[in-house]
Amino acid sequence: MKKLLLVAIVLIQSCMTVFAQQTYNDSIYREIRFPLAESDTNTVFYYFNDEWIPGLMLEMVEPQSIEKIEIKNDSFGNQAVFLRCLQKLCLN
Repeated sequence: MKKLLLVAIVLIQSCMTVFAQQTYNDSIYREIRFPLAESDTNTVFYYFNDEWIPGLMLEMVEPQSIEKIEIKNDSFGNQAVFLRCLQKLCLN
């Protein structure tokens, strides 16, 4: 009887541990666990053929149409990615 009670207690405790871990994984709140530098939080600006188009992202560009990529400061002093494309708009 004592062995059965001990097994039941261990089983219940392990189930509680699994439930607590599952609840933590489902949580909306996450703590950032690595240090961020100031440069990691900056917004990236993309210029396509020397023109900034609001809302246009790098994922929207066809890779085979990219001729040249440069990372440099734009006219406002922000670090930006400049893409030279073969076509006027190199979008998917």
